Amino acid sequence: MNNPPAFPLTSNWHNELKHYNGMGLRDYFAAKAMQAIIAGNITGKKCEDRSWLEADQWSPRVSYEIADAMLKAREA
Repeated sequence: MNNPPAFPLTSNWHNELKHYNGMGLRDYFAAKAMQAIIAGNITGKKCEDRSWLEADQWSPRVSYEIADAMLKAREA
């Protein structure tokens, strides 16, 4: 699976920052997916209701599954 940089550097910057690899596209997609998952879990909940915190049990795994599917769709 191809995992290019999420924010590739221009050639001028690349020459100056050869050690900088940046965030991979897979991590970027996973972070966006997790943001949506968590936001969806707290929508309409009262401040006292902290059940949305249980999302930490499964949201990282699901977020990367979504990211992998997005990368696969890009290759199609």
